[in-house]
Amino acid sequence: MSFVDHDVSVVDRAGRVRASRGAVPLRAPRSQVQAYYRLIWLRGGELTIEADGRPYPVRPGEVALLVPGRHVRLDFSPTPASRHAWLTIERPPLAETQLAGLAGAPPSLPVSRGMAALFDAADAASRLPAGAARCVLVPTVTAALALYLQEARLSGRSTGRGRGEHLAVAAAREAIAQRLHHPLTLGDLADAAHVAPAHLVRLFRRQMKTTPFGYLWAERVRAGVYLLQQTDLAIGEVAARTGFRTGQHFSRLVKSLTGRTPTELRSPAAGRPQTRPALPHVKVGLIAP
Repeated sequence: MSFVDHDVSVVDRAGRVRASRGAVPLRAPRSQVQAYYRLIWLRGGELTIEADGRPYPVRPGEVALLVPGRHVRLDFSPTPASRHAWLTIERPPLAETQLAGLAGAPPSLPVSRGMAALFDAADAASRLPAGAARCVLVPTVTAALALYLQEARLSGRSTGRGRGEHLAVAAAREAIAQRLHHPLTLGDLADAAHVAPAHLVRLFRRQMKTTPFGYLWAERVRAGVYLLQQTDLAIGEVAARTGFRTGQHFSRLVKSLTGRTPTELRSPAAGRPQTRPALPHVKVGLIAP
């Protein structure tokens, strides 16, 4: 059995709200069709999400995204007890292009300062009277989803087939985005694209002007640079979360592709935010940590 420390949910467009806190036991995992958009911030313990038969491990300090229509099973580790917060909304008032982007977003991302602020805002709003909570929670959860999509794009992990892009290239790019921090071989990418490895290399050279592995490492560097500038994760942890075996390998490739070291990229002069970014379209008080 696993536990949740608190949760906040917006369940429909009318803004019906349900919130509960304390040690709430969760039932044994089972597969079900996901009906709502849901963000899950894993604060402690372990979580594996199985979406359409594929498992995705979620680490503490990451936020996971569930989108409607997929067969999903949540498997929380019973030891130690898992602690998480979640936000749910049935139909966020987002553009169709944004909803399509969420469908192609990665299953999890590190929690940024902005995302943490929105979860804090939702938690604070859930303590308000029902009418006031409704007015705050709907835009707050919607903003959290929009921020997730923006961060996925900035980190290079949002997928989507471009005009004229070969299906095999799009499939390989999606496999890279979904499994960026896992070991990948050319054979793995070719299998995901349903073509021979040599043919996939030719397609990438023609359309992407690089090889599949050149694209893979460039995406890992881009994701790593984003984490350096948007989180306080140690350089070694950033390297591990973006598919590098060692911090030295990460630093060497970052320097090669950007001309700067990870330490230089993390400096304020490189654009690292020094305070929490403003909450998009939300003005509420935050609970002090």
